[in-house]
Amino acid sequence: MKNRFNSVAVTALIALVGSTSVNAKSQAVYEADQYEVLPIENSDGKDISGLSACNGKLIAVSDKDKAMLYSLEESGHSYSLTEYKKIEPAKHQGVEYEWKHRFKSIVESFLHDDPLDYEGIACNGDGSVYIVSENHASILSFSENESKQPNWLNGGIYTDGRAQGYFGIYNAFLEGITAHGNRLRLAIERQQRGIVDVSLGEGQKIESLAFREIPNNLELDFSGRPEDVTGLTEDENYIYTLERNASAVCRRDNDTYQAVDCVTFKKAEQDIKYADKRYGKSEGLAILNGMVYVVLDNNGDNVDGTEDRRGRLIRFKAPTDWGEE
Repeated sequence: MKNRFNSVAVTALIALVGSTSVNAKSQAVYEADQYEVLPIENSDGKDISGLSACNGKLIAVSDKDKAMLYSLEESGHSYSLTEYKKIEPAKHQGVEYEWKHRFKSIVESFLHDDPLDYEGIACNGDGSVYIVSENHASILSFSENESKQPNWLNGGIYTDGRAQGYFGIYNAFLEGITAHGNRLRLAIERQQRGIVDVSLGEGQKIESLAFREIPNNLELDFSGRPEDVTGLTEDENYIYTLERNASAVCRRDNDTYQAVDCVTFKKAEQDIKYADKRYGKSEGLAILNGMVYVVLDNNGDNVDGTEDRRGRLIRFKAPTDWGEE
């Protein structure tokens, strides 16, 4: 009888521990219950692919336009995509791609006149601006305080990453960036998703690279699609990841990248009703004045039953203990 009691007690204890673990995870992942989905005027065909809060403004890049930075200006119940700064990048010297990726890059460059495919932007308080090019797996760097031509930082990002199992799929390379002092962090999109920690030295030279996977420790639901990351931002204590296929923003430990909590915006994304529903569309992330901003790259897709091909900006209140860039 005693042994049977012990067995029942142990079973109950295991069930309690498991239940507590599940509850802890579910309490750390919650839906944004108050949100706005705002159309972005003048965005047809632009495919807005990166977002950052720079000096109190929302600054964006387009993966279709390599010569312009944009700002997002609020206007009533919408935002307007406005030309912010014209840039003339130096010619990229190329990346030592593996043959399968090199062939695809050559074909794409031939068809689209050397597309840079901007996928993220970040700003430092000193005027430095960094943009990630997915097509070249590189960083474009310039200062708003100087008239110098934007230059490329490569430093073996692709070759080092491939050696560690990243960048396995062409067009799923770098997708987001955040900057703090001489430290940059880049998002690797998927299969395998991760973060590249970049240390810059004198003259904006890359001194070191460190690669780390992003754990799904809160078991976000990616709806059978690949675990991915498409945007980054940070504050003094945490890094925040935009996880497109889970329609979520997660606050993560600055060192281990373990998720602390996540806010999902699936309902907001479903409200838009883009015709192509195979994948998530969130590509840019910013936190500004207590609000979380997520920009959707609709890839020219239209809203069901209409000719509306504008991008969208999802906006919701940041949790009280989430900081700002």
